[in-house]
Amino acid sequence: MSRKPHIVLITSDQQRGDALGCEGHPVVRTPHLDLLAHEGTRLSRCYSECPICIPARTSMVTGLYAHRYGKPSFSPEFRINRAREDFLAARLVAAGYQTHLVGKTHWHTDPTFRGGFEGWDKWERL
Repeated sequence: MSRKPHIVLITSDQQRGDALGCEGHPVVRTPHLDLLAHEGTRLSRCYSECPICIPARTSMVTGLYAHRYGKPSFSPEFRINRAREDFLAARLVAAGYQTHLVGKTHWHTDPTFRGGFEGWDKWERL
């Protein structure tokens, strides 16, 4: 029986792609992210669907462009025209993975939206 690889998706907030020690930034120190970049998979040529963090993260978990589920801004208007089974976490569950979200999501203004994750340890401190 083959084992599935573990998948850990980490997002940082309000950080440019070159603001990492592993990118050679002369001032910014990011030892933990640098270690993850060195030992894991680092995607260095990625582009965000939306330049605003909340709609961009919502797009990542729903697979929809920001203009398709509401507005490409921090907005209470939120309409999903996609089956929840098509969300990233739900597809991982269907593939046999256990999914769990840790931290603040900052996906959109509905605090109960879980994006298809089975578990959620919410962190609202920051």
